[in-house]
Amino acid sequence: MKYGDYPYERISVEEQNKLLNERLERFNNAQSAEEQIAVIREMDRTRRQYMHHANFTELNFERDVRNEEAKAEKKYHDSIQPDLEEIDDRWKQAVVASPFKEELKKEWGPTFLDKLEMELKTFHPSIKEMRKQEMDLQTEHRELMAGAKIEFEGGTYNLDGMEPFQKDPDRSVRKRAWKAKFGWYEENADAFDDLYDRMVKLRHKIATTLGYGNFAELAYLRMGRIDYGPEEVATYRQQIVEHVVPVIRKLHEQKKKILGLDPLYSYDGIHFKEGNPKPRERRMRLWRRPGKCIAKCPRRQASSSISWWTRNCWTWSIGKEKCRAGSAPTSPPTNDPISFVILTARTETCGY
Repeated sequence: MKYGDYPYERISVEEQNKLLNERLERFNNAQSAEEQIAVIREMDRTRRQYMHHANFTELNFERDVRNEEAKAEKKYHDSIQPDLEEIDDRWKQAVVASPFKEELKKEWGPTFLDKLEMELKTFHPSIKEMRKQEMDLQTEHRELMAGAKIEFEGGTYNLDGMEPFQKDPDRSVRKRAWKAKFGWYEENADAFDDLYDRMVKLRHKIATTLGYGNFAELAYLRMGRIDYGPEEVATYRQQIVEHVVPVIRKLHEQKKKILGLDPLYSYDGIHFKEGNPKPRERRMRLWRRPGKCIAKCPRRQASSSISWWTRNCWTWSIGKEKCRAGSAPTSPPTNDPISFVILTARTETCGY
């Protein structure tokens, strides 16, 4: 099955609610842990199917943010996402209130319930409308970034398309490319400032509505960090300052000698005077090479990866309206991961 043949259908909030109510009744009336575990497995299968459709909606949008059909589906999913989060919230409340918690921990480990309890702290029906606004702002930002059009050296490029010029051995080309790229950011500064301002205010309101002092507290919970928090991160950052920064400084001095440049500027992103190494072969030959590499992997891994490869689950393009990358972790019915990355090119030769 190739990418374009994967089944897709819109998710119905009403249908999801109906399924939840039916399973909640069976779950709450269960007389044994085995009965509850069976219902949890059913719910998990349904959730995976929903995630399949949601991921494809997201991925199709990221592949081309100007595609009207993809935009319409993205908008629809964003509009129902808070309703689905509320359904999910009701289910999690039932699971963490189970009288068979110890049996559930034995089945899936303590992290299973710990994660659910943490996720329950990130949502309440009172923030549903704000969640819709938050997703709208995220989509607006991605459209702005993916829609960049930068005139340079007689061509029009997006942000990723400018990267090869920023790695050019000629310092003057790198400087002009850097200026052109960040000139685009400057031209759109008002749009970025407006998005940032609205997002900060909105997320702060979401956090305070949920009872937190600021969004940072909520962000850690959203990321599912059950084993570390702000204090551990502060320690990690201090270790970066103490141990990593000195090494970076030494490498910086070494780079000055290699390039024969002092001082180095932000546009000096190459590591050798003659430029960074580039692939020597043409694009399509490079494109075929991963299949040969994958075939040498252990049988199980190779089988999955070759299946992924032959189903066109990769896309290769500098597309003018693509996000930088996109992925769907797994996709029923094949359970293959789906991904695309932006591979930049100057001519027929692949850049990265």
